[in-house]
Amino acid sequence: MNKLLAMSLALLPCASAIAATDPANPAQDIMQVKTLDEVVVTGRIGTLSGLTKAIHAAEDRFYERYNELNKDYLMDIQCRNEAPIRSNVKIRTCQPKAVDESTRTHALRLMSVTEGDVSVMPASTIRAMLLPEMKRRTLQILDKDPQLRRALLEHARLVQMYDDLRSRKFDGQFVVWD
Repeated sequence: MNKLLAMSLALLPCASAIAATDPANPAQDIMQVKTLDEVVVTGRIGTLSGLTKAIHAAEDRFYERYNELNKDYLMDIQCRNEAPIRSNVKIRTCQPKAVDESTRTHALRLMSVTEGDVSVMPASTIRAMLLPEMKRRTLQILDKDPQLRRALLEHARLVQMYDDLRSRKFDGQFVVWD
């Protein structure tokens, strides 16, 4: 799960430091916040797979609200499940639309070149270049929108529940199926 969360973009982790239910007094540690107005979780929450689905749903709600508030279309976040090359295991990735646009532009340029060397910038490099702006933008929007902060807090709590359940289930074991 840690790999899945790491690949789902840096928006949620970078913003968790200022998330709180009280906009006038943000908590320094997201886990210190004790109350929420509403948390909606459906499905089998007592399993790792149920929590994974709930985490993805919380991410979707966060990104949907973020995209509503964000004014730059290319900085909107889109998520999808995709299988890496030579793998049938799908991984959830969330990234700014600018990464896909830039990757598409590089690929089209590469296909149109008849001679000479053309370098293609990897998506990971594009994401790294966008990260400072994404952090700045996310923190700015979080600072102004309590609904987005609640979505972030919901996500953080679900991740904590997942980590707690995972550590209890693994407890010295190598493989756990649920």
